[in-house]
Amino acid sequence: MAEATIKRYFTKPPRFQFIKKVGQGEYAQAFQIQFNDPKFPHIKHFVVKQAWSKDVKEALQNEKTHLQWPDNSERMPFLQDEMHLSHNDIHDENVLLGIEVPDSEHGITPILKIIDFGMAQYVEGKDNQNIQDIGEIMLYLISLNTEFLHPNIPEKDLPEIVWAGRKIRTRATRIIPFKKGVDPALQTLICACLNYNDDRPSLKDLLLHAENAVTHPAASYRNKPEEQDDAISKFWKDVVFNPPSK
Repeated sequence: MAEATIKRYFTKPPRFQFIKKVGQGEYAQAFQIQFNDPKFPHIKHFVVKQAWSKDVKEALQNEKTHLQWPDNSERMPFLQDEMHLSHNDIHDENVLLGIEVPDSEHGITPILKIIDFGMAQYVEGKDNQNIQDIGEIMLYLISLNTEFLHPNIPEKDLPEIVWAGRKIRTRATRIIPFKKGVDPALQTLICACLNYNDDRPSLKDLLLHAENAVTHPAASYRNKPEEQDDAISKFWKDVVFNPPSK
């Protein structure tokens, strides 16, 4: 019933065209709408989010509040010392693939967009939950295993690695020993994100590590077939369009 109402509302005006339902969550469902107004040529599509009931109105208002960045962009202010904003619900279904990002290494990998800020809240000091959740998503992409990590493994039984000049115990057991064909620096960073203790990288650290790593074109990796554009493109197709069923 709710989908039919949205579809009917965005079908009558000629400047709108209902495309499809793109997802649903605990509080609401989302629909893609095409925007056909020559007065606003830079806007092609937008998403309408509809609450399941009036009881979750507060969660949607909370999301709207946290998505109002000062510069009205989609880019979070990572380069501040700390955002003090905890998403509290980062998982694979809340990460979308956007347009391809131009970079000096491949230029064919899509930008990732985080959605669903209904449970977001401001916190004092550095937020370690965001970092741990991001680490788990990166771990899933490498291992292609989306099972939950086991939080009850004692610290003394976790593998030890060196990060930022010191030894840490990490919950990223699926990539230890490190997997062949995956950048060791990236795997070390994931291990740091899944540090047993709260001494994890900040969002700013993650962004700087990623930007510093994308410095060499594919031609620089002549002896590394996994770094070639064809291999990167195939990886994305395998993960996104042909994911394993188990």
